[in-house]
Amino acid sequence: MNRATAPVRPHGPVVPGKVAYLTFDDGPTAAYTPQVLEILRRHRAEATFFMIGQQATAHPDLVKRVRAEGHAIGNHTWSHPNLATSSAGAVTDELRRANQGIGGRVRCLRPPYGATNGRITSLARGQGLTPVLWNVDSRDWTRPGVATITTNALAAPAGGGAPTILFHDGGGTRTQTVAALPGVLDSLARRGYRFDTLPVCR
Repeated sequence: MNRATAPVRPHGPVVPGKVAYLTFDDGPTAAYTPQVLEILRRHRAEATFFMIGQQATAHPDLVKRVRAEGHAIGNHTWSHPNLATSSAGAVTDELRRANQGIGGRVRCLRPPYGATNGRITSLARGQGLTPVLWNVDSRDWTRPGVATITTNALAAPAGGGAPTILFHDGGGTRTQTVAALPGVLDSLARRGYRFDTLPVCR
C-alpha cells in the first residue's frame, strides 16, 4: 500500500469518508517548513502547502521535499498582495510568476487574506488555477498561544462539511503553530479523521 492511499491512523479507527484538510500558507521557510513536514510524517498525514513564489524560489529544495513526501502545493501569489485591490495585469503577473517559481504542476490558488471575487476567479482560471479558501481558521497568524491555536483548529467548520484548516509555515514566527500541530493531529485522529490533500490541488 503506497503512502498516498494508506489510512492515517495515529489513534483509533479511521471513519470512512471522514477527512480533514490541513493547509499551510506563506512558506516555504527554512525555519518552520521542515518541522511541519516532520510532524506530518510522524502522523502519516498529507497536507496542502500554499506557497509564495518568492519563498519557493528561495527554497527549491523544500518545494521538492514537500512534493516528494506526498503533499500538494498551491499558488499563494508571487509576493502576497491583496489581489482584490490589484489590477488585472498585476493579478495575472502575480499568479504567473508564482507558478513559475514553484515549478511543476500547480492547480489551485489561495488568494492572500482570502480576498477574492469573480474577477479574481476568472483570472485565476485563466492561469489554470482553482481558488480555494478555508472553513476553519486556527488564527495562528495572530500568535495567540498554543492552546488557543489548538482550540481554534478543532472548531466545527463554518458552514459544515469537511474541515479545511488554515495554518501558516511562514510569514512570521511560527513556533506556536509547530507546537500546536501534534495535538491537533492527535485530536482529529481520535475523532476518526484521516488527513488528505485538497482534491482541487492534486
